[in-house]
Amino acid sequence: MESPETESRETGGTKTRAGRLLGGLLLGSLVGGLAGLIFAPKAGRELRADLKEKGVEAKKMYDDSVVKAKAIIDDAKNGAGELIKEAERQLSEARMKARDVLSRQEKTPFDHSKEEPRA
Repeated sequence: MESPETESRETGGTKTRAGRLLGGLLLGSLVGGLAGLIFAPKAGRELRADLKEKGVEAKKMYDDSVVKAKAIIDDAKNGAGELIKEAERQLSEARMKARDVLSRQEKTPFDHSKEEPRA
């Protein structure tokens, strides 16, 4: 069974953490803005207009943040893919070198006369 940390990495746990952070920041901004508007001394019509304006701004900020978060996640995926390809290439090279060494060992008979006597 895999650890939660490994499972989180493999199933996109980073997306979830980034999404929660982004959601928390946006929610905090929205609540703070609403609190400021509600407690400010304004007429009902003016307050509703301000709330609508802040809602539109919050939606735009959210949309922009989602686009940026997706770009960051895509960059991370691409970088991880490149690292995996490089690791596979190096592993393939190491396997070929190991096969070459083993092949040479099989072709070269061991000379027991050069062995040091055992005590």
